[in-house]
Amino acid sequence: MQVHLSSAPLSIPMPPKGLILEANLTAAALLGVARGALVKRLLTQFILKDDQNIYYQHRKQLFATGMPQVCEMRMVKKDGAQFWARMEAAAAQDGESGSPVSRVVVSDITERKKVEESLLWSEERFRQVAESAGDWIWEVDAEGLYIYASPVVERILGYKPDEVVGKMHFFNLFIPEAREELKKLAFETFAKHVDHLWSQRLPG
Repeated sequence: MQVHLSSAPLSIPMPPKGLILEANLTAAALLGVARGALVKRLLTQFILKDDQNIYYQHRKQLFATGMPQVCEMRMVKKDGAQFWARMEAAAAQDGESGSPVSRVVVSDITERKKVEESLLWSEERFRQVAESAGDWIWEVDAEGLYIYASPVVERILGYKPDEVVGKMHFFNLFIPEAREELKKLAFETFAKHVDHLWSQRLPG
């Protein structure tokens, strides 16, 4: 079968068992294997053992539904180096035998995963600090809506965090007669520091 996805990061048509029938040059470069040496090898040989079940479920769903499938998993190059991959597959038929095959496109998403993991670590660290602090730490979005409130808010204001986050604006807590003026001053202050959110802490 000919591969017509030459612009794809990596394209491999293969039958349901995962045997590679053909691969492009990008596949060879990504996996560190000569193009011809990829033919008739199992794709699972290049998938990290701990993530192979992800691939099996992905392939099972593809041939069970006939619908395109996408998954993310760790793959292994010939030299043993691991990388994060995004696999997109579509069911097709072999042009000669008519047997089911899948056209697979694999992209290296390692850098994206590193960024995501870094952000998750930062967010978790922030939450740990916020929840152990004696101060009320909060964040609001550009409209002034609370997007985070540490547990201390209940001790200070009597509201539980889930009664505040996504439901109240910070200016809702101002006294009515001064609300508009204080709201205006607050947004002017926010604009001088950030353009999308604001965080603050109040003594517990």
